Amino acid sequence: MTIDRFQASSANILIVDDTPTNLRLLSEILGKRGYKVRSVTNGSTALRAAKAKPPDLILLDINMPQMDGYEVCEKLKEDEQTQDIPVIFLSALDEVPDKVKAFSVGGVDYITKPFQLEEVFIRIENQLQLRRAQQLLAEQNDRLEQEVRDRMRAEEELRRSQQFLDSIIEHLPLALYTKDVQNEYRYVLWNRACEKMFGISSEQAISHNVRDLYPPETAEIFESQQREVVEKKELQEIPEEEVESAHGNKILLRTLQVPLLDGDGNVTHLMCIAENITERIEATRALSRSNAILKAQQEAALDGILVLDENRNIASYNQRFCELWNIPPHVIASGDTERLLSWILWPMDNPQEFLEQMNYLSKHRTQVTRDEITFKDGRVFDRYSGPVRSSSGQYYGRIWYFRDVSDRKRTEAALRLAQQKSDRLLLNILPQKIADRLKQAQGSVAEQFEDATIMFADLVDFTPLSARLLPIDLVNLLNQIFSAFDKLTDRYQLEKIKTIGDAYMVAGGLPTPREDHAEAIADMALEMLNIVQQYHRDDGKPFQIRIGIHTGPVVAGVIGTKKFIYDLWGDTVNVASRMESQGEAEGIQVTEAMRQRLQEKYLFQPRGAIDVKGRGWMNTFWLTGKR
Repeated sequence: MTIDRFQASSANILIVDDTPTNLRLLSEILGKRGYKVRSVTNGSTALRAAKAKPPDLILLDINMPQMDGYEVCEKLKEDEQTQDIPVIFLSALDEVPDKVKAFSVGGVDYITKPFQLEEVFIRIENQLQLRRAQQLLAEQNDRLEQEVRDRMRAEEELRRSQQFLDSIIEHLPLALYTKDVQNEYRYVLWNRACEKMFGISSEQAISHNVRDLYPPETAEIFESQQREVVEKKELQEIPEEEVESAHGNKILLRTLQVPLLDGDGNVTHLMCIAENITERIEATRALSRSNAILKAQQEAALDGILVLDENRNIASYNQRFCELWNIPPHVIASGDTERLLSWILWPMDNPQEFLEQMNYLSKHRTQVTRDEITFKDGRVFDRYSGPVRSSSGQYYGRIWYFRDVSDRKRTEAALRLAQQKSDRLLLNILPQKIADRLKQAQGSVAEQFEDATIMFADLVDFTPLSARLLPIDLVNLLNQIFSAFDKLTDRYQLEKIKTIGDAYMVAGGLPTPREDHAEAIADMALEMLNIVQQYHRDDGKPFQIRIGIHTGPVVAGVIGTKKFIYDLWGDTVNVASRMESQGEAEGIQVTEAMRQRLQEKYLFQPRGAIDVKGRGWMNTFWLTGKR
C-alpha cells in the first residue's frame, strides 16, 4: 500500500481529542491527504456526531475529562447505528493493560503518542480497506440471501400457481381434456367435469386414447375430428354433437378443439373443452314453443299489447297494437323506441302526461296502473301497465295493454245524460231526499214531521179572468207568476209542494228539518205580495193575492205506485188552507201559533176571531212586515 492510495481516499473520519493542538494537527494533515475530517473535544459530543452522521472511522483519545475514550467506545458499540464503525485509539499510554482494555471495549487498533504520521496513515488506510471489504462482503451476502429468498419465493409462487391452475381445471364446470398428439393421442389431462359428463374416471382415461374408451364407430368420428385440427393447425368448434356417455345417456355437447404448438410450429397436444348443452337446447326449444304460444295469444287478443324490456327497448308487440295507432309495420319492426314513441304521442290530447307516466314507472318498477288516455280525434283508450317479473322477482320489463273504449264511453255518456235528464225531471217533481229514497225502495214513503210551516197562496178574482183570456195566454201568465215564486222557494230553500189552478202551496222544515222554517216562509210571503203587483190583468189593474200560513206537525211523503207527487197531510195543512181561503186580498193571514213563534222578529195586526171550517172559532192575525 502506498502514500498515493492515501491521497486518493475520501473517507469520512471523526477525531475525538480534548487537546486542541492535537485536533488541529491531525485535521490539517488528514485533510491534505483527501480525507473528510470532523473533530470534537469531548465524548458526549462525539456520540451525538457519530449518531447524526456516522463516519467511516473514529480516531479516539483515551484521556479525556468527564467521559474517557474507553467509555465512549463502549457506548458506540452498544448502539446499532454506530456499532460497526471502526475505532482507533490514540493515547500516550503505552502499557500493555491499557492496550488490552482498548481492544476489549471494541477498538480495532492502538497508536501511541507521539506517533509517526506515516504509521498513522497506514493504519488508518488499513482499517478503511478492511471496513470497505467487510461492507462489500456484507453486501454480497445480502444479495445472495436475497437471491435465495427470491428463488424460494418464485418456486413457492410457481407451486401455488400450479395448484391454483390445477384447482381451476378440476373445478371448471366445463369438461377439459388434453391429448398427446405424438403419443397416439393419449389423454394426459382429464378433469373432474369429464368424469361427471362422460362417466369415465381419470384413471380410466389417462394414458389411453379414444379407441380404448369408445366403440369403434364413435372412436372413428373422434379421430377424424382430431386429425383435421392437427393438419390444419386451426381451432375447430363443433356447435352441437350427440354423444353417448358410459352410463348410456345421450347428451348434446358443444366442443372446442385447440391445437397447442411448440416453438417450431408443430402440434404437440390437442386441448379440448366440452360443454353439456342438453338442458340449454331443451330449454331453448321449450322457450320457442312458449314464445309461439304467447305470440298466438297476443295476436288473438282484443287489446293492443306492447312489452318493453328493463332498458325500455321494444321486446314484443301484437298486430292489434299497430292497428290502434295506425303504426306502419316497418316502424315498429325497426326496434327504434324513440321513433315508435313519436308515433304513439302525436295523436294524443296530452302527450306530456304519457311521457311523465313512463318516466315515473321506469323508476317505480313495482307500480301497477290503470287509467284512460284520450286522443285528438275523440277516441278513448283504456290503458293498463304492470311489471314483468320472474318467479324469483327479477324485473324483466313492463307490459302495456291498450283497449279502444270509445264506443263504450259514448254509450256511457249518453246514459249519463239520459240519467241526468231523468234525475232533473224527478227532482222537479219530488225533493231530492225523497227521490233518493224512492230509488232505493218500493212502496210508500211517508214520515212524520213535528215542526213544519205550511203556506197557501191564491190569486184573487182569477176565475173571471180565465173566462176572458185564451187558455194558452192564461197558462203563460200563470207560468210567469209561479216561476217568480219558484225562484223565491230556491232562494229561501223551501219546498214547493204543488200548484192547483191559481193556488200555490209551499212548505218549510221538510223533508230536511230546519229551525228557521217559519221565518223563511214569512219572508217569502212578504216578497210574494210585492212580486204579484208587478203583473197586470187584462184591464190594467195589478194582480192581488191571498196568503194563509200555519205551523205545526204534518205527515209528508209519496203514496201510490204511479205519477208520484210529494204531498202533505194533517190538521196543520187544513188550517193553513183555511187561513188562505178565509183571508183577504193583499193579506197574509196567520194563526196564533205563527204569531207566537215570530212576534219578536215580525210585525202583526190582530184580525180577531173567525169561524174556521172544521175547527170552530180561532184568533188570527195579519203579517204586515219585519221589525
